[in-house]
Amino acid sequence: MRVHRKIYLILLTIVTIACQSKIGQQEEIVVLDDANFELLKGQELHCVDTLNSYVDIRFFDKYILVTERNRENHFVVFDVSNSCIEVLRFGKRGEGPDEFGMPFPINASMRKINNEDGFVFKLFDVNQKKISEVRFLNSINPKAEVLINERMDPLFVGGFELNFFKDGTLVGKNHMEGKGNLFLFDPEIRELKWVDFYPSVEKEPLPDKKALAYESFIDISEKHKMIIQAMRFFNRLNFYTSDGQLEKSITLGNPVEPDFSQKTRYLIPRNVNFFYKGIICGTNYIYGLVDLHTSEDTTNVIVFDYEGNFIKGFQTDKEISKFAVDEKNGLFYGLYYNPEIDGANIYSYKFQ
Repeated sequence: MRVHRKIYLILLTIVTIACQSKIGQQEEIVVLDDANFELLKGQELHCVDTLNSYVDIRFFDKYILVTERNRENHFVVFDVSNSCIEVLRFGKRGEGPDEFGMPFPINASMRKINNEDGFVFKLFDVNQKKISEVRFLNSINPKAEVLINERMDPLFVGGFELNFFKDGTLVGKNHMEGKGNLFLFDPEIRELKWVDFYPSVEKEPLPDKKALAYESFIDISEKHKMIIQAMRFFNRLNFYTSDGQLEKSITLGNPVEPDFSQKTRYLIPRNVNFFYKGIICGTNYIYGLVDLHTSEDTTNVIVFDYEGNFIKGFQTDKEISKFAVDEKNGLFYGLYYNPEIDGANIYSYKFQ
């Protein structure tokens, strides 16, 4: 049981002298008052199959795309434009050319199909080491087809989240063997560049745990030419330029440093807290899903602009594990693990 505690509203700005990027980097500490968080009550989407193994969720246009781990097909598409209707299941499990082992949707890759009802998005298949482009069409007979299958370049490795800028630059991470917070890969010249580990910590992680200690969620903004990194074990949000220069780092409350310096039989030491659960770069705002450890069985969504200014905070009435954002209609969609069904429910939250 976590004990609810008051956090006071302060905004402190500290300009640091030492930094690990070539340009000036600014640190900010944002401490948030409970009254600054609006409590949101969720509405369950009843079109969801209760016998599910949902692990991730995306939103585009009027569709929810859910990743499912333990079924014949990896993906389910729901149309939520009116109520909620399951449209299609696809992404057959297997090792064939149009089949998938363990696919993850690539952040920021969804785009509209000209004059058609549907969308195109990219997948990163960890097991088969390939990147695929998939087109979903919602017609009389909804269908999904693989347009492109490309093998991963062996120069970039690992990680479960990838992002592509339109110029082809790939942004990724490797929480097992990484040599920095994230990497950038230029496919034209096949150059891989690691961005240094940040921030430094008082207790240096064990060599085989360092990359894990800096595990994070990453999303990009093509419009703002930014890379946003939400750190899992630090209460920290990092703002990078599209070429990997650290511009700003924001902590929620006093900075927290995870201690991965002790040998333990656990992959993640028991005394290490989890903070960020996800990050989404919207058109004008950045949305972070985070556990602030202020109350039991809830999750927080925080909103920043691309200058790093705190805009708003929300608290959900459920402990959400993954989320998606419909900016146009002012909605969050969240996955909630329900132990009664040993599966996930999807809840919508109105924030505008």
